[in-house]
Amino acid sequence: MVKNQETQDILRQSEEAHRDLEFFIDLLTHDVPSQTMITYSCLEELKSVIDEQDEDSQFFLQTAFQSLLRAQMVLDQVKLLSEVKNLQNGDYTPIDLCGVVNRSITSIIGMFPHEKIKINTSFPKKHCFVQGTTILDNCVINLLQNAVLADKNPIKVVDIIVSDIQESDQWKIDVIDRGEGIPDSKKEKIFKRFFRVRSEKRGSGLGLHIVKTILKKLGGEISVSNRVLDDYTQGTRFEILLPKIEITDFPTSLEA
Repeated sequence: MVKNQETQDILRQSEEAHRDLEFFIDLLTHDVPSQTMITYSCLEELKSVIDEQDEDSQFFLQTAFQSLLRAQMVLDQVKLLSEVKNLQNGDYTPIDLCGVVNRSITSIIGMFPHEKIKINTSFPKKHCFVQGTTILDNCVINLLQNAVLADKNPIKVVDIIVSDIQESDQWKIDVIDRGEGIPDSKKEKIFKRFFRVRSEKRGSGLGLHIVKTILKKLGGEISVSNRVLDDYTQGTRFEILLPKIEITDFPTSLEA
């Protein structure tokens, strides 16, 4: 009887902790962004009255803008991670991986309007369906974004290959860049929270952790290797594996 009561108390405390966590996440991702927008508006007003020749003032202003944008990025990632954790099987629908890639490419081109980007794609001749949600787009977008940022060449070249693993129940997506690469000693760490390959980078260190979390939730996995076998400086290859599903009918509401 005592043990049953102790178990019930532990379950109750766990449920209360979960509700508290959800409350704090809601507070962080809903109320805080409204305050950052106010701050952003104030900075825009300051920008209009600060002398463009005043280098010190311009430096501090740009630093404030960059800090605010990084804070918003972290908030967006916290919200996304919370959504991923709460995904249930009933939320999943058939998703075509070719559609995921095409939408992601459109997003990346929009994110880097001043960069010259060439993205080569290779798709199977048949549809590549997996069970998931459009949150899967975030995985490919993150990998593409990292590929563009890592590539210091005038034209950023990325290859995306969606392929059928023969005699397997998985689809494979390869995202291959020609960037600075990832040293072998750091490859095992890049999916950990807050890990950055290069300390001078100012990202949150959450992006690849979120990618792995999304894929794991969908029954998939991700790995990293060199584009050129024995030379990490020639770029990086990320390989995503996701379980196949068979679709015989194509309802009009199906995600492209």
